[in-house]
Amino acid sequence: MVNINNNGCVIGNVSAIAFFPNKDGSRSVILTVAVDDNFTRRNADRAETQFVPFHSYIPAGKEGINKFYDSLAIGDKVGVLYRIQMYTQRDEAGNILSSAPELVIEQINYQETKAAKERRIAAAAEAQTAAQAAPAAPAAPYAAAPQPNFGDGSAYAPSPEGFPVQ
Repeated sequence: MVNINNNGCVIGNVSAIAFFPNKDGSRSVILTVAVDDNFTRRNADRAETQFVPFHSYIPAGKEGINKFYDSLAIGDKVGVLYRIQMYTQRDEAGNILSSAPELVIEQINYQETKAAKERRIAAAAEAQTAAQAAPAAPAAPYAAAPQPNFGDGSAYAPSPEGFPVQ
């Protein structure tokens, strides 16, 4: 059940996934989703991408949930419904060592069909094959950088010790 006062939703592509098994058979999952901003900064030609880490806990014996997370792959387009909670790490005496907010997955689902995923994977494989087959372009010949002129006729040139000399 989602708390309407503490939730969020993002749609993006899986960029990393890591599983951490626990002694009791449960697993923790850290899932990073690449999410594009919906705006472009002043001097940019496209929106930036934010890489957002999410956390999920899978109780032991929940095979359906395990199968879903196991089926996720890098590049899959997913929708994530999450809530924010504070993660607090304590020592043996109960003293707080660190505290930070974490985004906990409440729901996750695919945002692309199986056919669309297969087309995306095939196109990526074809592009990789074409890139490997293409001959490497010859390196550009080295051109000396022009020396700056400071207006007084002197040019800046480094000395052998690396200090500027005029």
